[in-house]
Amino acid sequence: MAASTDWIVQNLWLIPALPLLAGGAISLAKQRHRALAASLAIASMAISFLLSLLAFIHVLSLGHAETVKQTVNINWFQFGNEWVAAHLHL
Repeated sequence: MAASTDWIVQNLWLIPALPLLAGGAISLAKQRHRALAASLAIASMAISFLLSLLAFIHVLSLGHAETVKQTVNINWFQFGNEWVAAHLHL
């Protein structure tokens, strides 16, 4: 299982890149290729979703102690005297 988890960690960039590349390819397609463009869009989103699920399963399999190394609190925006904070777990 180590080889598959290493693969997903090294290729997380594919999750946003596939739909972006598909969008670029679709923008270059001619009007008569609408079915191909739709298929390409759906396929890229489906593959990105599956990769996201693999990454999520990988994070769940690590256990809590190995995943959260640092917590950063950021003041996001203010309502009167109160701040809405964003908590990032790195």
